[in-house]
Amino acid sequence: MQEMEWKLADASLYYKTERKQDRETVRITRFQGLASQVEVPGQIQDLPVTAVDRKAFLSKKNLRRIWLPDTLEEIGDWAFAYCDHLTEIVIPSGKILFGKAVFMECRELKRISAGGRHDGAGGASFPAELMAAAVTAMDAAYLLDMEAAGSE
Repeated sequence: MQEMEWKLADASLYYKTERKQDRETVRITRFQGLASQVEVPGQIQDLPVTAVDRKAFLSKKNLRRIWLPDTLEEIGDWAFAYCDHLTEIVIPSGKILFGKAVFMECRELKRISAGGRHDGAGGASFPAELMAAAVTAMDAAYLLDMEAAGSE
């Protein structure tokens, strides 16, 4: 499938469509641009965004904050690795399949929130705060499984 471009204010998201369990979905394949804050849309071309591909945001030095949509189901290997200045990420509160080392070497990552929504005014709502050290120092993405939180 051919890679297509979705333009943002100071950047672009590149994506591919794919058939997943009898439905058409969007997979973000890469990010390009100088934006420091990125809100990944829940839909592109009226299709749900369900995945961020491996290495999609790898080594994006300008990236500070990112909001991921509630439609997201999967984040691939090294998707945000080496984003040296990434400080905050908002992930959906549902179950997400995390790849390997998604936040590797993101030493500035201080806040991972679940179920938040970008409010369009430069802020976000953060119903759940999570320990960023769990994914940066220990690479334990299973701790971000909201459905299993509090279980053995």
